[in-house]
Amino acid sequence: ADKTLKYKILNKDIDFSYGLANKQIRKNVDKILLGIPYGGQKVNKFAAALKGNLDKVVIDSWMLKAFNINRQSPVTNDIKHITTIIKKLSDKVGIKPAEVQACLWSYAKTELNDSPFKEDNDFSYYLQQTRLDDSIIKEEK
Repeated sequence: ADKTLKYKILNKDIDFSYGLANKQIRKNVDKILLGIPYGGQKVNKFAAALKGNLDKVVIDSWMLKAFNINRQSPVTNDIKHITTIIKKLSDKVGIKPAEVQACLWSYAKTELNDSPFKEDNDFSYYLQQTRLDDSIIKEEK
């Protein structure tokens, strides 16, 4: 982030290739810089979820951990399998699929994280909120 900011201030071209080991992420960053539409299974679902579509389920490495799948990145069958389970859970408990996924993701990020800084990933306070409002944002500053 510091290097990117420095390049931006100095009005230099930014080389985003540093720090991006995932080839798909690098391709999407290149597309963004060229103004070309980008995407991918996770990216498209994540973007839809951010826009408020709570029927979309985003499967990433933390979701694999939540389901005890020992892989760095999900494959198509992982995505289908986990999404099916999440949608069944969603129907059973009466909340949206993205909300079930968020609870599982938060659990995995907090409890299955081998980082010594687990408390930095404790989202339980936010899961208890009905909506993110200004008072919550001000508390964090």
